[in-house]
Amino acid sequence: MKIFLSFIILFNFNIAYTDHHHDHDHHDDHDDHSEERREGAVHVHGYNQVDLITNDNIMKITYTMPIVQLNDQHSKNDDDHDHDHHEDEKAPDLSNFKNHNLVFETSKNAKCKLTNYDSKIIEDKNDKNHKDVILDYTFNCKVINDLNFINFTAFKTFNDLEKINFKGIVNSKAFANLLTKDKYRINFK
Repeated sequence: MKIFLSFIILFNFNIAYTDHHHDHDHHDDHDDHSEERREGAVHVHGYNQVDLITNDNIMKITYTMPIVQLNDQHSKNDDDHDHDHHEDEKAPDLSNFKNHNLVFETSKNAKCKLTNYDSKIIEDKNDKNHKDVILDYTFNCKVINDLNFINFTAFKTFNDLEKINFKGIVNSKAFANLLTKDKYRINFK
């Protein structure tokens, strides 16, 4: 019951937090995404979405990113945004991301052990020419109350990553942060 209520709160929190939608044509206005951020399934290059929830001794993390981030076909120096770089995207091997340290790391004091990893590639709901990668992690934490922080190592793993939109419920407290290369850590206490 607690996890069900937590998901409802997170969902409502997500709706309340959403204040910007990516509703323009992706290829007509690609010069400046400084004011944009990923919201749910909205596809924006360089922006990732993370949802984290804890319940009892379980921690679940969902990490979502555009597939081009993995294919290394899109970089900050790429000025030709009219090319069609999505048609020939090949499905990358996502098994390496079972090593969650490529994307994030948490407090060692919480003694969290990965119990399940799942990954998939989905079509962006708003643009069928774009695909997103979803990485799902489930941890069993012996001392969940000692989960003090999460660091996003994804900024080191992906050169073109600009921002991470983080939403979470940790030990019954809600968090929402927009993270950057300079601010890549969230403290839960």
